[in-house]
Amino acid sequence: MILPFTKVFSLCIRLFTRPLVNYAKSAVKVHTKRSEVMRSLLLSSGQVYHQMHYRIQRIFLPTTIAEEYVKPLSDEKALEAGAEFLGEVVVYGVLMVWGVYEMDRAQRESRDKEAEISVTVTAIREKMQGATASFQAMRTALEEAEKSPTKSS
Repeated sequence: MILPFTKVFSLCIRLFTRPLVNYAKSAVKVHTKRSEVMRSLLLSSGQVYHQMHYRIQRIFLPTTIAEEYVKPLSDEKALEAGAEFLGEVVVYGVLMVWGVYEMDRAQRESRDKEAEISVTVTAIREKMQGATASFQAMRTALEEAEKSPTKSS
């Protein structure tokens, strides 16, 4: 039951974040023309992403291919794969951080509510103890008044 929900949730996230990933890919492509470090980072991450993706597909999909060699991508395809990978890492990272933040915020609110309830319960107990003490004092006074002789005129 949880697997289909996870799959649908993941697909929905991909669907709604695709424009953001495409924008990140185009921005990264422009930036790689100016920065050789960024270009090499995206090339290597694109190649690694391609190799891991290919190997995972081999594990889960029944194939008769016995070779372990993964053909490297061309530089342009590796740049695109690296940019897509970087965009998805950013999007999923933001979603994960947002989820953790929301969970933390909910826990803080829950702790604050529990503390407020605890303070209220403590105040009610103190009032009850005060009322019980007053009641006991009145009861004692009434019993003493009943025991003492009444003066008649």
